[in-house]
Amino acid sequence: MRIIVMSDSHGRTNSIRNVLSMHPEARACIFLGDGERDFDSVSAEFDGIDCYAVAGNCDLAGQNPPSLLIELGGKRIFASHGHNQYVKYGIERLVTAATACGADIALFGHTHQSMTQYIDGLYLMNPGSVGGVHVSKKTYGLIDIERGGVLMNIGEI
Repeated sequence: MRIIVMSDSHGRTNSIRNVLSMHPEARACIFLGDGERDFDSVSAEFDGIDCYAVAGNCDLAGQNPPSLLIELGGKRIFASHGHNQYVKYGIERLVTAATACGADIALFGHTHQSMTQYIDGLYLMNPGSVGGVHVSKKTYGLIDIERGGVLMNIGEI
């Protein structure tokens, strides 16, 4: 199962559209906030993909929850924008929150810096900024969940 992960579009709807168009094989997409309206408007154009989203600190009066726990491909995924876990100062609180709910994968945005990591049985990903805001590259994440395990990659537009 392929999952697209995006965050921090900040008004760049074409970036979201480009990523979704590049991966028609994806079965799910998780948006990690700061562009909730962008994601809602664009994701409606794509049938056949399950879409999930959380609200970021810039999603004022957002309709999405601050975090969510979903199961996809047999893995429990904790998703948060990351501002409530103060990820700009470290990932310890995020790891604690994800571990407390039994997550296999923890996703977050907010820093606009892409990264993947594996800590004590927990996969972590920040897809960076799909809008390319405050960074030199527009990035997004891909997660492939197969019988053999989990593979995470960062892609560029």
